[in-house]
Amino acid sequence: MADKIISIEEQTGAFQAIFQRVMRMVPDRDREDKRLQRLIAFRLKIDGEAAISEYLIKKIKAAIKCS
Repeated sequence: MADKIISIEEQTGAFQAIFQRVMRMVPDRDREDKRLQRLIAFRLKIDGEAAISEYLIKKIKAAIKCS
């Protein structure tokens, strides 16, 4: 199972740049959460930048509506 965990620190190149761009969408208080970072990295590898960005935008809008 350990081979399925994406080590964010070991990722380089284009993936790291895309990951940082997506992480800018995450609220400041949650950016250091390693579990969230790994989830986003996993979904980024599977779905790509456009899909994860769209998902985050939907979740952010829903959170704004609820609060």
